[in-house]
Amino acid sequence: MSETDEVRIEVVRALVACIEDAEERVREAVHDAVQEHQPSERELALMAQVIRERQRQASDRTDPSVLDVTYQTLWALARVQRIAAGWWLPPGSGVRTPPTLGALLKIVPVEVAHEIVGVLVWAGLMPPPE
Repeated sequence: MSETDEVRIEVVRALVACIEDAEERVREAVHDAVQEHQPSERELALMAQVIRERQRQASDRTDPSVLDVTYQTLWALARVQRIAAGWWLPPGSGVRTPPTLGALLKIVPVEVAHEIVGVLVWAGLMPPPE
């Protein structure tokens, strides 16, 4: 909307009422159509709809890319790497280190683990611990 556009409240109210009215008519039409059929037919139709919706949701998903990483996530991962760097030796160092962050969290001091988990929770990369 530009600065010169004027919002007419009565028009907005009329549009909302129109939309709500149309939604109600659709609900009633679907209800009436569904009631005309046998319960087993309604059940099969519902199952088909659920399957179609799941297929649609699956096709809407895209594989995540490193280019989808947000600044907050990138910052959190960098922070975790800085914290863990002192406990995680690089490959080829001759010392066996935990292969995953989860394994590392089991062997570092509790304060270090809490700091790492706090950053990951803050970034939304894991749920808060229970």
